[in-house]
Amino acid sequence: MKVFLIRHTPTVAPKGVIYGKTDLDIAEPYLPMFRQIGDFIKPRPGSPHQRHLFFSSPLVRCRKMAEFMSQEVLRPDGDIIYDERLIEIDFGQWEMTAWSDIPVEEIRAWMDNFVTAATPGGESFEQVMKRSVAFWEDSIMPHCAEPEDVLPGEVSTARVKTAAELEPVIYIYGHGGVLRSFLCHVLGMDMEHAFKLILRHGSVTQLEVSKDHRRTRLIHLSHGGAEHSW
Repeated sequence: MKVFLIRHTPTVAPKGVIYGKTDLDIAEPYLPMFRQIGDFIKPRPGSPHQRHLFFSSPLVRCRKMAEFMSQEVLRPDGDIIYDERLIEIDFGQWEMTAWSDIPVEEIRAWMDNFVTAATPGGESFEQVMKRSVAFWEDSIMPHCAEPEDVLPGEVSTARVKTAAELEPVIYIYGHGGVLRSFLCHVLGMDMEHAFKLILRHGSVTQLEVSKDHRRTRLIHLSHGGAEHSW
């Protein structure tokens, strides 16, 4: 099953300010980046007919992109599904505070153990991972076809094609922390390595996943247009 993980474009937050669950708008101009993303995620000519399902964080910086794509690029089957489990990490008392205003020793203590340590009044990455994985297993994986027995010759090819056509294409409009948690989950990565994954604002990460997670293909497209495949 094909899944697109799409990170929101840059926000209006001042440089150097911490934000997670704060509901910030996106910075202008954003339409050129929206159109570039749309060109990448829209079905190619000759592609088999498939359903398209949209999921999004309810925060405006993701909602705007999801709504644009649904109106201007491809119409999803059904309404956009907004899920609070897709909201970015809660930085608690650090929200909308400049990094420079937080004591260095507090930042270092958090960064040294961000997986289990939470900012004051906020969430740890482990907590974000827990709700993200719950969303993935509840809302995404049920759409994935069951693994099929591989048969030789033309019969096998026909069966695989039929299964692929039955699966929808999934589009998730979200935030850096949550999208990284999905990648840790499906790729079997340790959480402490999550931020080694570079997901820039406006980036698209394409996954092809199987029901049993044994087959995962990842293609990452940055907003600058450079494509990488693993």
